[in-house]
Amino acid sequence: MAALVLIALFPVSSGVSSLYGAMQAEAAEKELLTNPGFEIQEPGSMAPGWQVFQGSFGKQLVFENHPVYEGDWSFAIHDTSPNNGYGLRSVLLPASPGQEYEASVMAMTEQGGLAYLHLEFLDADEKRIKNRSVFTPSPDWQELKVTMEAPEGTAWVSIILYSKVNITGIARYDNASLILVYEDTGMGVDMD
Repeated sequence: MAALVLIALFPVSSGVSSLYGAMQAEAAEKELLTNPGFEIQEPGSMAPGWQVFQGSFGKQLVFENHPVYEGDWSFAIHDTSPNNGYGLRSVLLPASPGQEYEASVMAMTEQGGLAYLHLEFLDADEKRIKNRSVFTPSPDWQELKVTMEAPEGTAWVSIILYSKVNITGIARYDNASLILVYEDTGMGVDMD
């Protein structure tokens, strides 16, 4: 009788794997950024959920209402210096080794600029452990996307919207995203 109960609860091993996968998917795929489209604005202030990485807010780093990919606001880097790079960083979010994250943003450029998206992991002292970046020189809106697993020692994750040293021009961003794709919960194993 006990065997029949087990069979009723777990009819096939692939069902266990599917159930486990569904629980992971439910835990993951949640937007972690609090203001991904820069729509929450307070005039003269940094948009909530974001902080200066390099440069000056209101000078190189600005929020503008044209052009936008969606909504009312976008973020722009006006890079006029061939000696500096400028950028905006999301607030640091707690992360753990083994978790997989996906960062994305809509980006475009003007006047020869390059638009970079960095996904980075930091240790408990907020020192960079590992990062990965993608970029576009496109004058049209293009999605940038990068996925990476948090390495050992990870305590924080963030994204950085950045221009590059030695390049001048304008980089524009809208609809940023950071999602937890996979969270190693330690619950069970796949049974094939």
